[in-house]
Amino acid sequence: MRPACSAEPKPLRRTVRWGAVVGSALAAFVVVSGALAGFSSLTAGVSHTIVTKRIFLGPRSLAAQDLRDASSGAETNKSDSYSYADGTVATTSTAIASGTNNYVEFTMSSARAGGLSVSGAQFNFRLASSGGAQAGNACFWFDVRSGGTVIGTHGSYASPSGCSTGTTLTTFSTAVPEVTSTDSANGLVIRAYVWETGTKVKTVNVDLATLTGSTPYTAFTAYEIQAVDDTSGTPATAPWSLATVDASTYTDTTNWPSATPATTKYLKLTLEPFVPTGAVVTAVSLNNVWHASAAVTNGGTLCYYLETFNGATSLATHGSGASPVACTNSGTVFASDTVSLPEVNDVTKSNNLVIKLYYWLSPLCGGGGNPTCVKSVTDRAVVTYSYYLD
Repeated sequence: MRPACSAEPKPLRRTVRWGAVVGSALAAFVVVSGALAGFSSLTAGVSHTIVTKRIFLGPRSLAAQDLRDASSGAETNKSDSYSYADGTVATTSTAIASGTNNYVEFTMSSARAGGLSVSGAQFNFRLASSGGAQAGNACFWFDVRSGGTVIGTHGSYASPSGCSTGTTLTTFSTAVPEVTSTDSANGLVIRAYVWETGTKVKTVNVDLATLTGSTPYTAFTAYEIQAVDDTSGTPATAPWSLATVDASTYTDTTNWPSATPATTKYLKLTLEPFVPTGAVVTAVSLNNVWHASAAVTNGGTLCYYLETFNGATSLATHGSGASPVACTNSGTVFASDTVSLPEVNDVTKSNNLVIKLYYWLSPLCGGGGNPTCVKSVTDRAVVTYSYYLD
């Protein structure tokens, strides 16, 4: 601490400064010399390898694209229309002819670890004319956008990337070599300019829009989390209902059971494999954002518990009919539950993860004086995996 007196003689201040400089330099010399000596003695005659992680530990989140609704007791496929070549199509809002520059656009998920190289990237698009009198074929070309910038263009109205044969759904896989890293693949936007060639122009059915490729550690498929239909000239945005908290939600098809849950009635989420082989999985959790389809009256609540599976093999249950994960009576306010899944503790279980959510009304619902029977509304169903790869 500097002395309170401010009349310190100048020669003494100069001496103190030089002493500090010399002392600091001497100390640094001793530390560096010691460190070099230690390193030399450590490495003499011994081979050492410094290894860094190939993928650093971090949380990566993935929405369930495959959704099956068994609220009625029989499973129905309610998966994202654009994620699978399964005949579950999305139809453009408007019949569209060549040269309009109107489009359908897809924003891909950002689930992959950043900073990795990508090879063999391709856009997979499956489409057909919706058919009818004087219908023709469905055609498209597309551009690729990263960070708001067009980084590649594939085809044109004069030279389409592909055309279906009438109403036959046809898949076209087009290389997109401009996608060279996970940084560009994450959140990639693909804008497809579609049209119908008939003398009486028809709408277009789209059955698949995905990005596939490989990193040095695993192959991947990136699914859309938001689609935009601009075929009318006015963009209509449609996020995948389970991907984000927004106005796009999923309501199950049938009122849930009364008084007790039934294992034959559920929502089933199948997660896509994306954790690299050899990775160490440190934590997995589900975020379920939901509410009842209407206010539950007369003191009743809508409740659920869940079960995890490694494919078809049960891993664990979280909650039960006697002890639910959560309950609500609100028909408007979303509950957000994050459920830890410690049983999902390796790559195999992560890449084969299936989750069933069993909902029910408590107590007995329906009839005079009983709570109303309701459905569930889901706004987000996302699994977060924390993992690293040495």
